[in-house]
Amino acid sequence: MNIQNIFNLYNCNRYSNKFQLNFKRLKKPVYVIDENEDYKKFNSEAEAAQYMNVYASYFSTLLSGQRRTLKNYAFAKASEVEKYDKNSTPVVDKKQIKEFANLIKKKNSKAQSSLNESATKETTPNHATGQNSTPQGIYAIKSNGQYQKFASVEEIEKILGFKKESVNLVLYKDLKAIFDYTFTRASEVETENKEGKFLADEVKIDNFAQSTFSKNIYIIDKKGNYKKFDSQADAAKFLDCSREMVRRALHNKVRAKGYLVVKASDVETKLVNSGKVVDRTKITKILRDNILKELNKNYYIIYKNGKYEKFTSQAQMAAALNCSQTRVFALINKGGISKQKEFAILKASEIERIKENYETEIDKKAIENIIKILQKN
Repeated sequence: MNIQNIFNLYNCNRYSNKFQLNFKRLKKPVYVIDENEDYKKFNSEAEAAQYMNVYASYFSTLLSGQRRTLKNYAFAKASEVEKYDKNSTPVVDKKQIKEFANLIKKKNSKAQSSLNESATKETTPNHATGQNSTPQGIYAIKSNGQYQKFASVEEIEKILGFKKESVNLVLYKDLKAIFDYTFTRASEVETENKEGKFLADEVKIDNFAQSTFSKNIYIIDKKGNYKKFDSQADAAKFLDCSREMVRRALHNKVRAKGYLVVKASDVETKLVNSGKVVDRTKITKILRDNILKELNKNYYIIYKNGKYEKFTSQAQMAAALNCSQTRVFALINKGGISKQKEFAILKASEIERIKENYETEIDKKAIENIIKILQKN
C-alpha cells in the first residue's frame, strides 16, 4: 500500500467517525410540546426537524441554547422530560412537560403585551408635533451597514423576497439573520430630534449590524493588554490552539491559553466623526467580572483561632474538615458559620479584593471581622 492510499484511508476513517458522531447526536429522542401540554415524541432530532419543517442543524441549536420555542412549540430532550419508574422504565414527567408548555405561554404573553403597548403608542400623538410618540416600521440592515426602512413585513416580502414568517423569526430573536440581512423594529434604531421627528440613528444601526455580523474579536490578557483579530481562526493561529477552544472561550466567557476572548462590539466605541476606538472602561469591566467569576468558585475556611485556608472546591473543604460534601454545601447555604462557631466558610470574593493591576489580595479586615464573630460568645 503506497503513501497516497494510506492518506486516503486516514481521511475516510476521519470523516466516517465525524459522521457517526453527528448521526448519534441526531438520533437522540426529543419531545415537541405545545402550550396545552400536549406532546409528541420523536426518535431523533432529524425526525423532529422534518416535522417542524426546519433544518436539523437549527433544531440542534434550539435544543442546546436557552431559546427553546419556535412556532408556538417548545422543544425538550427526552432526558429533560422523562423519569424512571420503579421498574426502571422511562415515563413522561408531567411537571416537566408543564414547565416547557409555560415557556410558550410566557413568550405569547410578552408578544401580546408588546403588541398592546405598540397599539396604544400608535394612537398616542405627540401633542407638541401632532405625530406619533414612537417610531413605526421595520429596518432591514445588511452586514456592510447599509439599511432600508419598510412599513411592514409584508412590504419586505414583496420587495426583498424574504417570507414574512422568516422575517418574524428574526424580529422575535429566534434567528439572528437571513443570509446577508438582519431585521429590527424602528424603535430600536431611531432617535427623536428636536422637532419631534424620528430619524435613523447611524450609530445604533452600525452597532446593531456589528453585534449581528461582525467576526472581529479581541483577546485580553490578565493585565488588560489586548490584540484584535479579523476572525476566530486568526486568533487560534496566534494562540497556537484549536478554533474550537477559541469558540468556547468566546461563548462561555472563559479563558483560552490564559486569554479572554470577546467580540469587537463588546470593547469598541464608535467615535462621533468616524471610526472606532477601544473603550478602556469596557475592558476593565470585562476583566473584573471575570476575576469575580473565578473568585466565586473558590472558598476560604476561617478558623476561630485566627488561621485560614483557601480551597478551590467543596470536595477539598470536605476533606479538610473530615465531613461530607453535603454538610459543606448545607453550611454554605446557611451562612457559612458552623454551629459551635469553630469556623466559617466564605467565598473568595468576600475575602479577596481586586487591585488596579487586576491582581487580587486578601482583605485582612474582612478576615478580622469574621474571627471576631466566631470568638464572640
